[in-house]
Amino acid sequence: MFVNAASFLVVALAGLGLHARRRVGHAELGHGDRLRDGVVYLFRDRALSLVLSVVLVSLLFMSASISAEVFFVKQDLHVSDFGYGFIFACWTVGMTIGSLVIARRVRASLVVATLIAVGVQGAGLGLPTTWLVVPFGCALWLVGGAGHGTKNVLMRTLIQERVPGRLHGRAFAAYNGLRNGAALIALAAGGLLVAAIGARATLALAGAIPLLAALVGLLVYQARRETVEPAPSSSVPSRPSA
Repeated sequence: MFVNAASFLVVALAGLGLHARRRVGHAELGHGDRLRDGVVYLFRDRALSLVLSVVLVSLLFMSASISAEVFFVKQDLHVSDFGYGFIFACWTVGMTIGSLVIARRVRASLVVATLIAVGVQGAGLGLPTTWLVVPFGCALWLVGGAGHGTKNVLMRTLIQERVPGRLHGRAFAAYNGLRNGAALIALAAGGLLVAAIGARATLALAGAIPLLAALVGLLVYQARRETVEPAPSSSVPSRPSA
């Protein structure tokens, strides 16, 4: 706990060293609708709104795992205190790999990559409930953590690229408010679910719903692309213009 507290101090000191790349003009300050502007721009872009909706749905269920994990690991996997710490370290190591290594190597569509990362995160969280073997769980938590870290970076990159620069502060504030609100709801719901259906079932649900949401998001995005992109030209010659 002392080490954890020290890490917050390090983050605070690092924050003091950050500097904005753009000076905000006085004309942009003092508007009462700044929060609304952030939310509007997050959902105005069709691709960004689709990914954001999937991410928020996944958070509503994934964060319920926080209430269930300790009971699942200790009561279903029957591990020691060291094993408990090791399992969660696997998720953290995976997040580090995802955010620092995988995310920066994404060359495909950011929309597709973010949705895939949400699905990987959900699979890594829920699949360990299907086979109660510790090495299997550790491997999948490592993979799920990688998806989690990759999703975090790509989601923020999408916002940065698809929202006008002058609204970045409002957009990121709105995004953080939405995701934190979803996480708080999931925490409360997770406690009720653990009491009602047990830790294992809660954790399985916390992984399955994000995975399903990601698959639906990929299908919707692909359908939208097919409706926007022109159909391939046929072999029948077109009528010459007058």
